[in-house]
Amino acid sequence: MATRSLILAGGGLKVAYQAGVLQVWLDEAEITFDHADGASGGVFNLAMYCQGLSGTQIADNWREFPVLRAIALDWRQCLRLIWAKSLLSYSKFRRVILRDYWKLDWKAIRSSARVGTFNAYDFTRHQLVVRTQDHLDEDFLVAGVSLPGWFSPVKSGQSLLIDAVFLTDANLIDAIGRGADELWIIWTVNRYSRWRGGFINIYFQLIETAANGNLHRDLGRIRANNDAFARGEKGEFGRPIQVKMLIGRVRLHYLLNFWSRKFTTAVEQGIADAREWCSANGILLRRKVRAPIIVGGKFDARVAPVKVYNELMMDASPERIWAVLVRAALWPNWYPNSRNVHIEGRGPDLYLGARFSWITFGVCLHSSVKEFTPNQRIAWTAKFVGVEAYHAWQIETVGQRTQVITEETQYGWLARAANFLMPNRMYDYHQLWLERLAREARR
Repeated sequence: MATRSLILAGGGLKVAYQAGVLQVWLDEAEITFDHADGASGGVFNLAMYCQGLSGTQIADNWREFPVLRAIALDWRQCLRLIWAKSLLSYSKFRRVILRDYWKLDWKAIRSSARVGTFNAYDFTRHQLVVRTQDHLDEDFLVAGVSLPGWFSPVKSGQSLLIDAVFLTDANLIDAIGRGADELWIIWTVNRYSRWRGGFINIYFQLIETAANGNLHRDLGRIRANNDAFARGEKGEFGRPIQVKMLIGRVRLHYLLNFWSRKFTTAVEQGIADAREWCSANGILLRRKVRAPIIVGGKFDARVAPVKVYNELMMDASPERIWAVLVRAALWPNWYPNSRNVHIEGRGPDLYLGARFSWITFGVCLHSSVKEFTPNQRIAWTAKFVGVEAYHAWQIETVGQRTQVITEETQYGWLARAANFLMPNRMYDYHQLWLERLAREARR
């Protein structure tokens, strides 16, 4: 059986696209890998992969990425003008993204059964350093994405570490050395042939020169090896090496991005391209991974500026779950983020067209039930100053269990501000809602 290596190549923030591909490869196609390698921006996804996250969870971490909250100027260095070592700092990125938003768990990463190799360049010793996941820490991860000029080198012991991109953006040879027979590469570095002027364009075109040049050199060695093997010779690597590469042209800058929605677009492009790639390569998508349940119209989850999706498998019948969910008057008894639920008209239960008011997330919402299919689906609108929302629930039987999906999309200045300042709050509370619903339905 072939030994597979997942190659999470660099590409700066373009690796949001890479995360979309991972949703398809890992979750929908259920492809497993014996080893994974990350270079430059690819180390971010590799860290999440080693932590045990699914492809969908990795993709979710890039959807609506809070880019403005992660940017910090390196003021001390900027004051040095042309002698500055860097323009930007990873201080906020470490705190806001790595710790609070992605919640990287170093203990889980270091004890992971998923083998991963992380690349950085040791400028002090002038050599490429490859560190496995069991020796990874936050400093080494950040060093792997510390582009010279933009970020300062990271001090590690006696060494100064920087991004390895000028030596490798995809360490194919190391993966082969670790026994890989198949290399599954996700490549997002631009391959355009047009040279553009300006310092920033030239800087990243130099990176593209190094990354693409080194990739083509390594692929050339692999082709020569395979040709030799086909002639009955041993070849450089002693066995044939199969390369499976998905190349994405991503409309996202490597570093300079200021709109969260662009990250969501890149993720969705990665998903679409990966599904097409799998079809073209005869790879069966074994299971369907979450599709939006709010589709069409203004509140379509694919276009709404604020959205959250949660799902949970429950050990209760659809009828029992439905009965608990529609009895909105009793929500405050088991869901702590709701109170003062008042349904106009009859009884404690929701019904098609029911209007109700309630307090959640600290605001009083006025809602109206727009969809109502017993034991299957319910959805309502919600309005408050600066917020216009649509919240849907879907109940499906899966074998002997019941899957409950809930999705909410929002518009409005207050909705956007709340999502910017507290990006995980709605997801966390909706997940709690599902968990409490499951517990209540089992009673």
